[in-house]
Amino acid sequence: NSLWLIRLLSVLMTAGAAIFAFLAARELRAEPWWFAPATGLIVGSLPMLLHIGAAVHPDAMLNMLAAALVWSVAIVFRRGLSLRRALTVTGIFGLMFVVKPVAAGLAPALLVAAIIALFKDQRGPRRALLDLSLAALLALGLITLPVHIATARELGVTRRFRASGVSAGAMVASQILLGIVLGTVSVGVVL
Repeated sequence: NSLWLIRLLSVLMTAGAAIFAFLAARELRAEPWWFAPATGLIVGSLPMLLHIGAAVHPDAMLNMLAAALVWSVAIVFRRGLSLRRALTVTGIFGLMFVVKPVAAGLAPALLVAAIIALFKDQRGPRRALLDLSLAALLALGLITLPVHIATARELGVTRRFRASGVSAGAMVASQILLGIVLGTVSVGVVL
């Protein structure tokens, strides 16, 4: 019974990939009117995508997140870079990396997209770079937070924090900072 629900979730994520492809095409090209629906239908009917979507596999979520990433980057290209958009792009990329670490292969493409977005920004490259940097660091910290808390629990760090009288908020803040540092180092190693 639960396998059926997981397969349904996988199929819905595959449909999500087609919907995000439609949205990306609509963002990039409004005319002709049929271009965006055709893109969504073509993506939604690709045999490999359908095969992955019918199975229980993390690639269905990865495909959906990749399509969402393309849509988010298209929005940045058309409407400009803001802190919220930078957080969206880096957050989606971070989730992709959590789902399947092979998503790190998209990092060079995202770096090129970020450079293009920096030079297209009307506020100037310095402000856009600050927004992008803040978003990347915050996303890295938040994405790695569950891993750090689980590891801290395993190693008994959580008990030591409580015994020393440090609040739970301080522990979470320290784990976010640790995630930012470790995430920045890991991104530097990947690039």
